[in-house]
Amino acid sequence: MKDFDLEQNEHFIKFVFIPYFKDIYNDLADKSDKKAKGINKIVFTEYANLPGILSERFFKILDENGDNYIDQKEFIHAMFKVYYSKLESKIKLVFDMYDFDNDGLIQKEDIRIVLSHVPISHVNTALSKEAATKEGKFTQEGGGLNLSFDDRAEMQKQILLFIEKIFEGRESLNIKQFTEIIEKVSSEMLLTIMTLVQERLPCSENFFRF
Repeated sequence: MKDFDLEQNEHFIKFVFIPYFKDIYNDLADKSDKKAKGINKIVFTEYANLPGILSERFFKILDENGDNYIDQKEFIHAMFKVYYSKLESKIKLVFDMYDFDNDGLIQKEDIRIVLSHVPISHVNTALSKEAATKEGKFTQEGGGLNLSFDDRAEMQKQILLFIEKIFEGRESLNIKQFTEIIEKVSSEMLLTIMTLVQERLPCSENFFRF
């Protein structure tokens, strides 16, 4: 776990963080069809409570060895990234969620698909002031799937305008370019995902009390 500052926080990590998430892992693995292999996709999807394709992308990233199960090491490593890692690691986590084909590049369509599944209340600040005034109407589960056709069209329009502004004529972004945008231009592509993940994971409520 090289991503994390372990020296300063060793006691908290050893006696609070790891035991806490081990208990959660064990509870989830007990519900899986193959406890010895870890948490399967169905159990994790129900637990993570993320809308649409975001749950699928998050599982894919956690399943580092690609065996369709999340083992204990993978689970705890991912929770470190979500809750306790440095900014660089969080940026890489979110970048990987956008990178559907795992080629180290994200396209405009990758961003559009992911943001379209984020409840609009999480992306309002990334969009125009006009869209932001509609927060009450756009605060829907699953990225606003219950909105009217006109409202969904407006939401997609604002997302596309945001993406065009971010990409500035480029066809794709690598991790270095993505990081520069997050740090110097707009952090919304990072914050919309990280905030949503931290809000939806049931463990967040108890973890943030520590």
